[in-house]
Amino acid sequence: GLPFVFLQRSSFDPRTVFDFLSLISKREIQVLHLQGHGSSMFGRLAARVARRPAVVHVHAAYRSSPKGYPWYVRVADRALAPRTTLALSVAEHLIPFMVQDQGFRREQIEVWANPVDLERFRPPSDAERTESRAALGLESTTPVAVAVGRLDRPKGIHVLLDAWRVISESHGSAVLLVVGDGPERSALEGSARTRDLQNVRFLGQREDVLALLWAADVM
Repeated sequence: GLPFVFLQRSSFDPRTVFDFLSLISKREIQVLHLQGHGSSMFGRLAARVARRPAVVHVHAAYRSSPKGYPWYVRVADRALAPRTTLALSVAEHLIPFMVQDQGFRREQIEVWANPVDLERFRPPSDAERTESRAALGLESTTPVAVAVGRLDRPKGIHVLLDAWRVISESHGSAVLLVVGDGPERSALEGSARTRDLQNVRFLGQREDVLALLWAADVM
């Protein structure tokens, strides 16, 4: 139910600072929760000007990510680290990166693992599994893998297709369900056709992800 605003700026457009300041003023924003390079950089500058607390949420050790960790982002991160109220990490193993590369003090960092609703996301009953597979036209004995995510280069679905070619040679009946959409979808579908991977299904954007997980042996 929160309002969404698209600023229509590139990741490192300095005008983003003024956009943030305008939003802080108009919407009486009290805390800035920031994720990503541009957001974390300009958001912390705006928070400094507006005298608001800034929380930076770190999801990955960016130096090893496909988008990389440019030197100028590292310099900005280290310069702004003392001005950060709190740094959140999704996992313990990111802490060395946050301290050594981003310049946070260890006492600034809290680890908040991504939450899962375990009452909803639970193993299926036999009946639920059978129903989920039947809806997809899958036999009860068919080996099924599912990949859920944005179809974009950093997610590595192209690597999965390379691996699936090997899997399909030894497990010819196995089915791969690719769930999600994105800019790489047409290229990935073309790659699957080129490899003659007839047992790969691109299901697009779905709201019934739980049922798809129930239908799978491997996620």
